Amino acid sequence: MFKTIITIEVGPEKRAFPIHKELLCSQSDFFSAAFNPTHAFQESLKGTLHLPEDRPDTFEYLVQYLYTKSLAHEDVDAQIPAYHTLLRLYALADKLSIPALKNAIVDRMAAIADEKNVVPAPNDTHILYDEIRESAPVRKLVLDLFRYKKTKQLILTHEDSWDERFLRDLVVVSRGEGRVEGKKPWKKGGCVYHEHPEGTVHGCQLHEKWVLWT
Repeated sequence: MFKTIITIEVGPEKRAFPIHKELLCSQSDFFSAAFNPTHAFQESLKGTLHLPEDRPDTFEYLVQYLYTKSLAHEDVDAQIPAYHTLLRLYALADKLSIPALKNAIVDRMAAIADEKNVVPAPNDTHILYDEIRESAPVRKLVLDLFRYKKTKQLILTHEDSWDERFLRDLVVVSRGEGRVEGKKPWKKGGCVYHEHPEGTVHGCQLHEKWVLWT
């Protein structure tokens, strides 16, 4: 049961987000440590924590997910989806150690790519490489989307707009593995693009065992 309300202030303007402490700490190792009385940040002792470098609109999206487990969003659900909204949310979830949200985001991105046959835009690749850590599985997902889908003409049409690091990595994975025929990696189930805390039993493991048994 959620009982305690705390306030997270986001951005330089300190936009305030009241949120249940129990919910936030159960999903985020960052906040669990921040509001742990034995080694809490000074601000958190007062029930308030400031995240000065983060975007209020992205944090609002994060709060929506925590309460509803939904990634519904007008930008994401548009005919031409705004991948940048999901990528910024992924970066924030990674910073705040919320693995369930990161996994939900990569699943949503893969579903959008298949449902609407749309891949991330050039500007999205800058977010992917400027704001998200190098080893994040979402990078592999985006590279796989471009490797498996017919994106050559798209890349050539906007060849000066893509992040150079993205183009370099795409060349590397394309040369090393090529565009293989068969089931797309994101269609195979399991944990291809997921991250889970060590030692935990999760739905991906159960799915993989079921596939082996069948």
